[in-house]
Amino acid sequence: MALVNRGVTYGQTGKPDEALADYSAVLAMPDAPAEQRAMALVNRGVTYGQTGKPDKAIADFSAVLAMPDATAEQRDRAQLCISMIQAPGDAIEPPLTH
Repeated sequence: MALVNRGVTYGQTGKPDEALADYSAVLAMPDAPAEQRAMALVNRGVTYGQTGKPDKAIADFSAVLAMPDATAEQRDRAQLCISMIQAPGDAIEPPLTH
């Protein structure tokens, strides 16, 4: 969870590359709990969306939707973000925090 939280902090302080690295590090951990993996995917998707990489964002959000262990909130956020990317002019939601 520490990496997800640090990624959020990096994102909030204008350091998207560092945020992406932390979220990706969580996803590279084979023993990371499903909830943390889903949160990392949502937050990485948000960061990709905010940095002009909508295809990567949608891929991460879609991965959350395919996760059986993702929470309802995580799935809802992923679906909302996909909808926002597909509706130009809307801002991407801020990342989830625990």
